[in-house]
Amino acid sequence: MKTCLTIAKSNTQTFFILGLLLIIFYGCSRQLKENLNVSGTSSGTGLPGPVATLATTADVLTLDATTGRLKKGGADYYGAGVNYYDAFYRVIINASHSDTSYKKGIRQLEARGIPFIRFSVLGYYPDDLNYYKNSEADYFLKLDSFVKFAGDHNVGLIPCFFWNHSTISDFVGEKVKAWAHLEEAGNKTNAFITTYIQKMVTRYGNNKTIWAWEFGNETNIKTDPAGMSFQQQKWLYPITSATGQGGIPATRSWDDTLHTTQLNAAYNKFQGLVRFFENQLGLPNRALFSGNTLSTWGAYSRYYGIWGADTKSALETMMLWQNGNLGTITIHPYLNNEGAASYNTSIGNIITGAKAKADAFNRALFIGEFGVQESYTGNKLQKFAEYLNAIRGSSVQLSALWVFDPLGGATGYMQDWAVTPSYRSYQLDSLEALNNYYRSLPH
Repeated sequence: MKTCLTIAKSNTQTFFILGLLLIIFYGCSRQLKENLNVSGTSSGTGLPGPVATLATTADVLTLDATTGRLKKGGADYYGAGVNYYDAFYRVIINASHSDTSYKKGIRQLEARGIPFIRFSVLGYYPDDLNYYKNSEADYFLKLDSFVKFAGDHNVGLIPCFFWNHSTISDFVGEKVKAWAHLEEAGNKTNAFITTYIQKMVTRYGNNKTIWAWEFGNETNIKTDPAGMSFQQQKWLYPITSATGQGGIPATRSWDDTLHTTQLNAAYNKFQGLVRFFENQLGLPNRALFSGNTLSTWGAYSRYYGIWGADTKSALETMMLWQNGNLGTITIHPYLNNEGAASYNTSIGNIITGAKAKADAFNRALFIGEFGVQESYTGNKLQKFAEYLNAIRGSSVQLSALWVFDPLGGATGYMQDWAVTPSYRSYQLDSLEALNNYYRSLPH
């Protein structure tokens, strides 16, 4: 009897504990769903939130870490998109934040079957971040509308979080080297990026229009000043402005530079935060990209504190080293990379070499920017065809043309690179044909 009573008492305690755990689990699940906005409201604001489209691994880009293949719907994915750099940036810089001219561009992309865009989601200058900081609710409502419109028109999104990495540390009043010390107590850059990443992943992680996440844009250019003179170091300093344009500092110093190891620590922090919030909410683990360009002149030598040129093979190795543990490699190959001071070979060979290096280490290659500028004095159509032949011939899965429909178009600030349906449209025609080819492949 005593034994039976002891067992009964033990079972009662067990049931009580299990019941308590169920209550806690229910509460946590409910809170997570609220954070995901599945109720249709923005958590903590009472404002309408984005429509939850219940993203699964079938809807977004994922990475097979074993093979280094990008997947969508369980199959290898191939697609050629565009950089619509200022599609949302025009909303940020518009005085009333009401510019919706991106709608026309997105409709044009849908008509041509262009599957996705890469775009800046936060801003370029430090002052641009004031919209997010001071009007966060409106910022996200406008972004909600942007995401929904793109989704309604079958255009996927790859948002680039920190397009100009120095902007974040400038904005919070720290030197750029704060990116090298994200784990230190009181680091304001870390506090900003952690909060922003959490809000983005929580708000849009369940939205199938968001295909992947990207850290920044060409951050690897401003790395590894070791072995350089003071004048040479200036080459690696982030942007400055004597007039303080956009909140940019007038001067920079050694404390505004990063070593590749420090840059990779920032990439790994980005990966860790995204994965933490995705896994916390049961979201699909999207592919992650650095946003890097090709490793620049002397990158391998400068990594070791030496000032000197590198071989093509050394630069390819550096390309591998400068993408952290993301499992992907991002490059922006341009025609200036063909010269003797860089890769000293054709753009086609640069692309096929980068793909071979990525394949050798089971990394997915994303050509995040490419294109032929209007000022190029050679045969533009032939050179652009060389790009696409190399992309297709070496089986690069993901690429994005630079740059679609920038503000001002053919007469604007990016007139040398702008591509629209009425200006330099041969590039869009070629992308459309490439995507039609991809769609014809067996899945």
